[in-house]
Amino acid sequence: MARVYTKKTSRVEHICGRTGHVIPKGEGYYAAAPGFRGREIFRCFAHPFRQSELTNSLRSQPLAALETLEDSIPNLEQGDYDGLTGLLEDFASEVRDYAEQRQDALDQWENGNSQLEELAETANSAADDAEDIQNNVNPFEDEEPQESDFEDAEEFESEHSDWEQARDEAWETATSDALDAAQSIEF
Repeated sequence: MARVYTKKTSRVEHICGRTGHVIPKGEGYYAAAPGFRGREIFRCFAHPFRQSELTNSLRSQPLAALETLEDSIPNLEQGDYDGLTGLLEDFASEVRDYAEQRQDALDQWENGNSQLEELAETANSAADDAEDIQNNVNPFEDEEPQESDFEDAEEFESEHSDWEQARDEAWETATSDALDAAQSIEF
């Protein structure tokens, strides 16, 4: 992982690598040089580096997938369990690709390599965890109360309000559990 340097004032203009806008002379910025003898890249204070940008190893793929998941879940429409499942499928697919690449690297060593074995084992565990997250999304399936099923309008309103609250809580729980589980995976 590349080290990030914080500069309080710039002596020259730089370009923010995230959005491409100019960081004017005199303003602060972040700088890092990922990789061996990597070229220095810059970010303004409004767009700090993400973990996937600070490495050029295989880990950057699942880290980028996790960042995409973190960015996309809050933008889902409430109750869009198909969208949530799709995002988790994409995440699990990226993590599985990462695990396969780690395993391929290990397979190249005729007599094995303890460091690569550990990386492959961790990657396979991460892929299994990602697939478990994807398979454990439980959509809210309680039927919405119908006004015709109640004799009293107040009783219907009360039941409908309780149903809406349960639906909203189920969505919040599903999204936060999925995100927490994804963030807890180690690559």
